[in-house]
Amino acid sequence: MAYLDQLLASRTDDVSCASLDHVGRSLAKLGALIGTDGSDLTWHQTVAEALDAGVTPDEVVDALVVLAPSVGRTRVVSIAPKVAHAIGFDVEAALEAR
Repeated sequence: MAYLDQLLASRTDDVSCASLDHVGRSLAKLGALIGTDGSDLTWHQTVAEALDAGVTPDEVVDALVVLAPSVGRTRVVSIAPKVAHAIGFDVEAALEAR
């Protein structure tokens, strides 16, 4: 456990030393959030950070699709509206248009 604590402390002090670039870190954070869910604010912050790093809205959706077999379709369906809202997709307008 001490090794893990030391490793985490070294990574949080200087995230530029991590071997992942901004896009990779953003996608990893999205993956973790998909697995654990979170508040609407957390989704907005995480998705905004990913978009700022260069991740496209389609890649955010692709992250959901890729993780669906691991986290379960039920979780993906439950968080899809949060993700859609965070990337700026108007879910209510899309539903009304049907």
